[in-house]
Amino acid sequence: MRSLNALDKVIIRLLKVTIIVSTFLILVNALDRFGFSGQLG
Repeated sequence: MRSLNALDKVIIRLLKVTIIVSTFLILVNALDRFGFSGQLG
């Protein structure tokens, strides 16, 4: 059971990272659409 709990923690961590990365990519795409990337860069 301990190994399963450790695996669950790893899966939860991966899910959190995936959600953060996908949200960041969506924000970047939205900024590109509005043309803010040129001002920031």
